[in-house]
Amino acid sequence: MRPKTLLAILLLIPVIYLLFVLNYFPSTFISFKQLDHFFGTNTFEGKNDAKNLFNFNQIVYYDYKIPILMYHYVEYNQNKEDFKRDQLNIEPHIFEQQIQTLINNNYEFITANELATIIESTKPNPKNYVVLTFDDGYRDFYTDVLPILKKYNAKATIYLVYNFLDNPNYLYTWQVNEIIDSKLVEIGSHTLNHTYLKGMTEEIIVNEINGSKFELENAFNIKINSFAYPYGAYNELTAKLVELAGYTNAVTTDLGIISNTNNKFVLKRIRPGYSTEQGLINYLEKLKEN
Repeated sequence: MRPKTLLAILLLIPVIYLLFVLNYFPSTFISFKQLDHFFGTNTFEGKNDAKNLFNFNQIVYYDYKIPILMYHYVEYNQNKEDFKRDQLNIEPHIFEQQIQTLINNNYEFITANELATIIESTKPNPKNYVVLTFDDGYRDFYTDVLPILKKYNAKATIYLVYNFLDNPNYLYTWQVNEIIDSKLVEIGSHTLNHTYLKGMTEEIIVNEINGSKFELENAFNIKINSFAYPYGAYNELTAKLVELAGYTNAVTTDLGIISNTNNKFVLKRIRPGYSTEQGLINYLEKLKEN
């Protein structure tokens, strides 16, 4: 047999095998990544690689269009000269109207960590989920937000700056314990000192990311799974270090709505501002369409 003929036969064997499987198992799924791996130059690295290559019941990951709403202050600001605070603030009655609007439109509240679990799932989820997130750990979360969450049995995630606890304007430790006891709020990390991580040395980044996780877990005897980048500042290194620290997800301040396994450590969020009722719903639906 000529060498060229032998080579052609050898090349046809895997193709025939694939056609055979597709014929008898039409519901199977073959990804382009699998085919690229098979026909490309990659080599098997483990003893189970060959088995996995022909496992056609592969996991299919989805893009989930689940809004992550971002809040900072929720209070009646008495100092209008504090421009930055005023820009980051919405008043409690507006926040309550937003909660009512979401409930009336069949949204279900979940935490950031629960979103991470959904992202890792293998099935599309038809439910209308929304995530409420609060940055920095301001005291108004206890005085103004928590009562509203309890009233509507709404879940949320709050990101604490560990070294800011018990300081003026920030949550007291005892308040955090009561927030945890509500069973409605997930505690996340916002670093030790609200440090701008992008461009920092790896040593500083690790200390801020890992240190805050360690301190919060020990102070409150809970598991910290979720992280928020201070100032929304991140890069490839910070995202990787967050993942290595053992978090399940991380949020940015970038505008967007799509969540998937590729961006679960750089999740985008939405500033709802003062939008309520149909205006809020229209805004969310418009983002989902893009």
